[in-house]
Amino acid sequence: IYTRSVGKTPRLPSIKTVLWLYEIKPKIYSVGAVIRQCVALRRVAAQAREYHGDFGAQPIVRVFPVVPADDPKLAMLVAMYSDHVSVWDGRSLRIGAPAA
Repeated sequence: IYTRSVGKTPRLPSIKTVLWLYEIKPKIYSVGAVIRQCVALRRVAAQAREYHGDFGAQPIVRVFPVVPADDPKLAMLVAMYSDHVSVWDGRSLRIGAPAA
């Protein structure tokens, strides 16, 4: 989990907490199941009271599925998931990397 608080900006009129969560998948069995799990994780994190901070503001939550670079269903996940997909090639992690 990566979290930080951001101050007031034109795009964010009040102080917000930003959460980056990673859903690690060693293999994609079902693209729909990965997407449903990421959406569920995002909803649970957004509702968790400990992340609302002293200001009571809803956090900004991003969930990145992390999948192997050689997974045959990677391109389908990238095409169907509305957020970025992270790719693990065994040595390095590419955050939000599109399928090659």
